[in-house]
Amino acid sequence: MVRHTILAAALAALSSAALAGSAPTTEQLEARLWNSPALASPYKDNLSEEEKIAGLSKFWSEVKYNFVYVDKLRELDWDQLYLDTIPKVRATKSTAEYYRVLMALCAKLGDGHTNVYPAKEVWDRELARPLIKTRLVEGRVFVRDLLDEGLRKSGVVPGTEIVAVDGEPVAAYARREIAPFQSASTPQDLDMRVYSYGFLVGPVDKRPLVTFRSPEGKTFTLPVTRHDMAGMIKTLVPKAPFEFRMLPGNVAYVALKSFGKDDAADQFLAAFDQIAKSSALVIDVRDNGGGNSHVGFRVL
Repeated sequence: MVRHTILAAALAALSSAALAGSAPTTEQLEARLWNSPALASPYKDNLSEEEKIAGLSKFWSEVKYNFVYVDKLRELDWDQLYLDTIPKVRATKSTAEYYRVLMALCAKLGDGHTNVYPAKEVWDRELARPLIKTRLVEGRVFVRDLLDEGLRKSGVVPGTEIVAVDGEPVAAYARREIAPFQSASTPQDLDMRVYSYGFLVGPVDKRPLVTFRSPEGKTFTLPVTRHDMAGMIKTLVPKAPFEFRMLPGNVAYVALKSFGKDDAADQFLAAFDQIAKSSALVIDVRDNGGGNSHVGFRVL
């Protein structure tokens, strides 16, 4: 009798364990609702129409029920925009083209922290970048820095103006090719994304013909090579997050290049006794892509 009782208890325990193993956990149930693997389509150069519509619908629903600026959704008539976008999605001939439709829809929200990010395969092939930094200054686009030695040897230096891309005036090119796909919160944010972050981005196997104007006024046109993410990582040398030096006139120059980690604030505080002795202070955040607010607060 004892043996049978032990055996029955063991079988019951095994049965319970089996049931527990097959029953979904709370986390799995939550994932089914908010991040279901049913929508985790593997990458293909051209997703099926059904997958594209599902992705659009997922984005539409996330925005409708989670986007904080509800008045903006009312102004846009978000449901109507969704319906208007369905035929555009159906008309796409590739996954890369499909992403551009989603990015253009997202850009209408006017929020720099609400984005559609293409898959890595699309990013490397269709969103490759040249090794050149640009900036809009008083309505004109200038080279700020470059790591492309070929361009440098051909006469492109910081301060060189870009006046056209593939024969199209630079402002018209930017409005047509870049601006519609940039999510930005303010006009200044949009300018930065169009003329710095997204400028000259495109297919890795195509080299745009860029027309430059030197500081002396000489105009010349050169093909500009784009690099995929791996190529950029190999070429770009990581810069220290903090830089400090004294300029003439007892002026302190401080560059804070990242708030992604505590390093910039740590080094700023370590050097603060010297910085505090200056008569004036220049803080350079031109290369700072953001990060964590608490890092900036420590500097303040």
